[in-house]
Order: sequence, then structure tokens, then C-alpha cells
Amino acid sequence: MNDVSLVSADSVPLEVVWRAFVDGFRDYVVPVELSFDEFEQVIADEKISLAASVVAVRDGVEPCGAAMLAIRTAESWCGGLGVVPSVRRTGLGRRMMLAIIKEARTRGVTRMRLECIDGNHAAWSLYEGIGFRPARRLEIFRGAATPRPDAWKAASIWPLGDPGLVWNRFAAYHPVPPAWQTDLPVLRRHNPQRLLGWAIGNTERPRSYVLFRAFGDLVRIVDSGSSVPEQAADHLAMLVAALVESNPRCNLIAHNLPVENSLNAVLRDAGVPVVLAQTELELRF
Repeated sequence: MNDVSLVSADSVPLEVVWRAFVDGFRDYVVPVELSFDEFEQVIADEKISLAASVVAVRDGVEPCGAAMLAIRTAESWCGGLGVVPSVRRTGLGRRMMLAIIKEARTRGVTRMRLECIDGNHAAWSLYEGIGFRPARRLEIFRGAATPRPDAWKAASIWPLGDPGLVWNRFAAYHPVPPAWQTDLPVLRRHNPQRLLGWAIGNTERPRSYVLFRAFGDLVRIVDSGSSVPEQAADHLAMLVAALVESNPRCNLIAHNLPVENSLNAVLRDAGVPVVLAQTELELRF
């Protein structure tokens, strides 16, 4: 591996970082396809620090891997670790992980999180060997929902047009912290005019809500929450029913829902398939 060096991701053109990232996930457990524009958007949305991220370069010219690090105050998250097939199982992944861990520590970070997809045994061994430990399970849902018949018609449900009503009290609606990619800093980057929503409760202070975006027959649940934990499951079931009623024949998408999140159980009960499961791991410094 003497011919492979690590450089800061902000020291090379972003196109090189993108190519290293995309090629690093070639033949991956789950295919990763990102256009350059999509990659650039992810960098901005997820607060990836190019200065703290690294790119592996072979013979000084050929990108062959990348490790992306996002930072929010004392928290950090590995936004992807990829190594091109020709240099996998050579220790390069470990080198890159140790490099971004060092970068995190120098910036005063006290915890790093990442996700490992079920079945990626090589990555699991790598992370566990470095010291990461399982924190919780996350699931991705995609498919048709069959809510309880007329579940929403008995409730006082109204269209939520202003995400600020709930995002200004975000913690109160999220007793289970969201995954990095669906936490408030990422949500605030959405154009609020493109978000639709349903809510229950006072129109100035909703009790429960769902926010979503519609893309033809696909409806992505962007955020959901409840300030009344004892009623969260019932409320969210009503709101999902209203969503489906207003978007007939749609397929729902929800990303990285912790299994403890009430919406997770609601989508399962409505028959929405889990298409990907993974474990969130953490390393405390």
C-alpha cells in the first residue's frame, strides 16, 4: 500500500472526490449511484467537511477511495467509506477511518456515528475492530401502505403548511433522536414550499404531524413527530391514513427510521415493506 497516499478532500477538485466516492462503492452490498450534482447536494445537506474528509490516491494521480466526515459541534458522522474493488482488503479502509477519526478528535468532537448495512460483514469487522459499538437499528421503508379503513376520519386533522410550527420545537416532537440524515439541520435545507403535511391538534401548536414530498406516485415522508408519546402511534396512524387518502395508489418512502420511532411501527402495521435494514454504530472519544 506504499503507492497509495491519503490527501484531504478539500485539496483536490470536488469531481475527484465524487469519482473516488462513487467508484469506492462499486459492487457494494447495495449499489450507490450518485450524479455529480446529487453528490454536491449531499455534501451541503449533510454538512460534510471536506477539510476533515480524506481521499485515497494511487500513484499520485488515481483516486481509489474516500472517507467522508460530517461535523456538527461535538458530534460527527461518517457519511461514507468506500474503497475501489482492486485495493479492497489491503487495509486502506482502516487507514482512512483512522484518518477521519484523528481529524474529528482534533476538532473537539466527542462522538462519531455511522451506519452498517446488514450483510456487510467486512465493514462490520472493520468498525468493530476500531472500537465502534452498536447503538440502535435503522430501517428504510418503501412500498404501498394499507392503513386501517377510515382511520383518519374520526380525527381533527388539518393541512400543515408551515414546518416552522413544529421545527421550532423539534426536540419536543422527537423523544427518539432522528438519524443524522433526517435531523433538523438537514430538514431545514428543504424548500418549505415543496413540503406538504398533515397535523393533529391546535393549529398553533400541533400535537402530532407528518411532513412529506410527493414525486408522482412516490411520497417520501420527510419528517414526523409527536409531543404526546402515549398517543403517538395512534396519531401517526391517522396521519398516514390521511396522507394515503390524499395520495391514492402512492408508494411511501421513509429513510432511516429507528425501530423505537413510533412511525416505524405504524408503517409496519400498514404493510409498507422494509427494503433495507442497518445498524447505527458509535465511537465515543
